[in-house]
Amino acid sequence: YNNIVSQIDAQAFVAETAVVTGDVKIGAESNIWYGCVMRGDVNKIRIGKGVNIQDGTIVHVSRLYACIIEDYVSIGHMALIHACTLEQGCFVGMKACIMDGAVVEKGAFVAAGALVTPGKRVPAGELWAGQPARFVRKISEKDQAILDYTQPNYVKLGQTYLAVEGEGLSQRIQNLEEMLAHKDSETQDLSDMVNQQWKRIEAMENELNRTKDRVITLEDDVGQGPEADQKPPHW
Repeated sequence: YNNIVSQIDAQAFVAETAVVTGDVKIGAESNIWYGCVMRGDVNKIRIGKGVNIQDGTIVHVSRLYACIIEDYVSIGHMALIHACTLEQGCFVGMKACIMDGAVVEKGAFVAAGALVTPGKRVPAGELWAGQPARFVRKISEKDQAILDYTQPNYVKLGQTYLAVEGEGLSQRIQNLEEMLAHKDSETQDLSDMVNQQWKRIEAMENELNRTKDRVITLEDDVGQGPEADQKPPHW
């Protein structure tokens, strides 16, 4: 977008149906899943390493606020992340909405379907839920177990997809190379046929010129014969 090319680390997995456009940087081992949109048009999006952004999530910016997603963040399916900051290791549940200028601090937990309103700050170690989102309780051991499991599991899953995609890409490249080689062979055959036709045309032109020369010679011989000066009889 606007002559800005997004920068995606070679070890990041971006699903083929995801859209990444504009001033977007994605770190190593992050994974952007199917149907996601990362649109960094009027400001920047920065996604750290080991981040998982699950299917259908939208990440956008505003002119006033960029969108910063730090390392090891987990974002559930169909979330809306808009012009906000998600600090390292926090968790955003499915269909949650984080609005402009909001901050989810390190290790905080936003429940599924929660609405974090503009400028709100979710403190570290707390679970927030509801619409609008509010403090519910401190993070429990069970909550922490979800955080500890989700992020590394998605890194492994993303790397698996990346490896399969790489194999598929290699096969596609090989297929293209074989197609190009076949096309080169066909092109060479066609070129040989054209050259042969040109040689035939040249040979025909040469034969035609020789025939013309013989005709001219015969005409000259006929014009210079003993009867050339005789006048036609009067009838």
